[in-house]
Amino acid sequence: MDLDSRLTASVRPPRVAPVQAMALGLVVLACAAAAWTLRVRPAREETELLPGSVLPQSELAIMEAAFDRAQLTDHRSEGGRVYVPRARHSAYMRALVDAEALPREFGASLRRALAANGPWTSAALRADSLRVAVQDELSLVLCSMPGIERAAVLYDDAPRAGLAGGVERTASVSIRTQPDTDLDPARVQAIRVLVAAAIAGLSVERVAVTDLRSGRVYAGPLDPSEGVADPARAARLGLERATAAKVRQALGFIRGVVVDVTLGAAAAPVAAASAAGINSPAAVGATVPATAEAGSGDSVHVLVAVPDTYLESVVTATRGRRQRRGEATWTEEDRERAEREEIDRLTHLVAAMLPEVADATRTKIAVTPFTSGLATSRPVAADEPAVARSDSPVSWPWGRAGSESTAALANPTVALTVFSLAALALAAVLWRAGNRRPVVDPAPAALPEGVAVKLSPEPPARWREAA
Repeated sequence: MDLDSRLTASVRPPRVAPVQAMALGLVVLACAAAAWTLRVRPAREETELLPGSVLPQSELAIMEAAFDRAQLTDHRSEGGRVYVPRARHSAYMRALVDAEALPREFGASLRRALAANGPWTSAALRADSLRVAVQDELSLVLCSMPGIERAAVLYDDAPRAGLAGGVERTASVSIRTQPDTDLDPARVQAIRVLVAAAIAGLSVERVAVTDLRSGRVYAGPLDPSEGVADPARAARLGLERATAAKVRQALGFIRGVVVDVTLGAAAAPVAAASAAGINSPAAVGATVPATAEAGSGDSVHVLVAVPDTYLESVVTATRGRRQRRGEATWTEEDRERAEREEIDRLTHLVAAMLPEVADATRTKIAVTPFTSGLATSRPVAADEPAVARSDSPVSWPWGRAGSESTAALANPTVALTVFSLAALALAAVLWRAGNRRPVVDPAPAALPEGVAVKLSPEPPARWREAA
């Protein structure tokens, strides 16, 4: 083998050391973990598509079809509201406009009916289009009420037989409520009054309401005991709702609290017997006269149901305060005492929100706990030190954060950054270690026979001239 062949054979391509292969594997693993974490991370800013609009299921179905046609899938609906990514809000609105799937507005059906009627439209066709528009408007109004999922209104008129003449009008209202809502008789009578007032010449007795969920039909004269035809009962019901709302607002710091207020027959003043005074704000805000005699039947009964998770948090906070003061003992009696003190505090708070009655002994307030369906923390043992716990532990994509020391790493972005930096640093160390190879002086290659190498103590003449 000649000298050129030996020099070519000595120049070999660099090989990848096993340590360097491990470094490359770590880099690939870090990239895969980053891609997977970013894929499963729900980090996107959402906004409400139609702020303040609670849509029925029929409207939501039309909007879902419009979104599917425009290939928009990154949205969600909750409680009749649609939430979309903020960056694509305009795209969703454009899809609704292009598909003409925007929610109906009050008066839109009447405006379309008037625009469709031309100068050559007959009187019968104009009356039919106006009747259909009124039916659509009433259906939209009823669907806007809380708890009503679907509503349909049909009304017709026919010439009355006899010499008196005129027309006879009847109306039918079909209501489907939400699964967790019942159609109570008071709301039925309110619906009948609403429909009769919207159609000229239609009496309340000629309006029939059908509950599509139970199949019950309400027709005939109004029931005075339901509060619509009885002004005194309507005023009392209004005062009960106002008092319950006030108490519920005062207890707004308790999540999931339930408040029910029942007033006696004489707890509300007798309102005027006019139809306009039934829902008058003055009747709702009225109070009981101070001159009412004791034992006249006026009473106030309030039921406040508090979730047991709230009482558990109060007990935990009380125990923590005692331990910070140096009182290490904690017994079951202390726990019961803390619950009773909190119930007494809530009772005094509710009593300040109630209207005055003639006899204070006829005011009954009951505060009772109930088992909520929320996830509760485990009970604290008597000999266990009180520590701060999170009621909703953070879920990692690969596990669960259960201590305060790992709270900073609970964010997927922070965890991904730390893991990537650590993997890249280790990969750099391994790669550098793989490049460090021991330097071994190779044995001089044997020269061919007859070839001599002469070493000159001085550099060549051309190097000296160049210098």
